[in-house]
Amino acid sequence: MALLDAAALSHALAKTGSVETALETYAKARRWHVRIFQLLSLALTPFYQSDSMAMPFFRDRLVATIAKIPPVPSVLASMVAGTLIDPFRRIGLTEARWAGLDSRSREIANP
Repeated sequence: MALLDAAALSHALAKTGSVETALETYAKARRWHVRIFQLLSLALTPFYQSDSMAMPFFRDRLVATIAKIPPVPSVLASMVAGTLIDPFRRIGLTEARWAGLDSRSREIANP
């Protein structure tokens, strides 16, 4: 997520004429993406940080099994990478603009 934030901020700085405008553009662009991942974190945290006996059992047995069935592994990888939804959709970072990013940056954002 930090790398996606850095790419979005870099793009906003290059696209706008002032730091203030760039920061506003960056914040507006990243707000929706960050909220989605905050919601996912809120929903999934009990499965990984619970004192319950049932939650770990459910997680280890059912979720681990489901996570092996396609296309779930790809969805989980996209979720962990921060690309489950397009992180740059609101700032117009199209494929043509991706050409300016190095290959490692593109690989991180599109696993």
